[in-house]
Amino acid sequence: CHYHLRKKLYLLLTYWQYLYNYYVLYLYACFGCECTCHPYRMMFRIPYIAYKSMSQLIKIGIFSGSRFPMIGATSSISLSTITSELKMFSSVLDISRHTIVYGGGEAGLMGIIPSHYSARGGTVLGVDCSMFTNKYGIANFGKQFICPDFTTRQQRLIELSDLFIVLPGGVGTLYELMDVLVKNDLSLWVSTDLQDPPPKQKRILVYNYNNCYSALRTAMQQFVDSGLIAQSTFATITWCESISDVIAIVDKLDFDEDHVDEECA
Repeated sequence: CHYHLRKKLYLLLTYWQYLYNYYVLYLYACFGCECTCHPYRMMFRIPYIAYKSMSQLIKIGIFSGSRFPMIGATSSISLSTITSELKMFSSVLDISRHTIVYGGGEAGLMGIIPSHYSARGGTVLGVDCSMFTNKYGIANFGKQFICPDFTTRQQRLIELSDLFIVLPGGVGTLYELMDVLVKNDLSLWVSTDLQDPPPKQKRILVYNYNNCYSALRTAMQQFVDSGLIAQSTFATITWCESISDVIAIVDKLDFDEDHVDEECA
């Protein structure tokens, strides 16, 4: 019995060595002698290239509420306007450059951009959790990932994104915004890439639709002025007064920088 087991193991290793040798020759033909000088790097060269090709898409995290807001005296007109603006944003976004990451589901403002972007053929990643899917179901667009609990869902949603767009929302949206700010302040980001170092900070675009976040901006500025919040942390937020401002900044983002400190007025 042991003899046959050793024989099978020997044949398996021989077969692996056979594949390995051809793999070396293939890599040498494709990438030159550099790959054959570093066996560990060589073994993962092709998977890494495929990963890099996929990861070059800029992943935009969407923070928003699962309800529709009633902002302003003519709330019905206001709701119609913001819905149209979010649809416009999803229509002009380059599907060859961007991936939408959001908290899953189809409800409220949160589902507008992902659903329309997916309908155009864009890549959408939904990060949901079982406590919500058991109650509301799973969205029928994009790639939906179900986390076992809310904390894991929030962590994955934030880690997967390269930058964040904050739309009108409630407690959950504010929690997500503050979580990103804490990570920016303490440089708590971890790298999701195989070789690239983690970012020091991630950009945040707050869409101040109909002055939805004006009071928050004023309050945070007071904390900055009093020295309780670092100016460098506050500067990672770009306050945008129109959807055109959001579109313009997303189009020109350069991820070689640590953070953005311009404002949209």
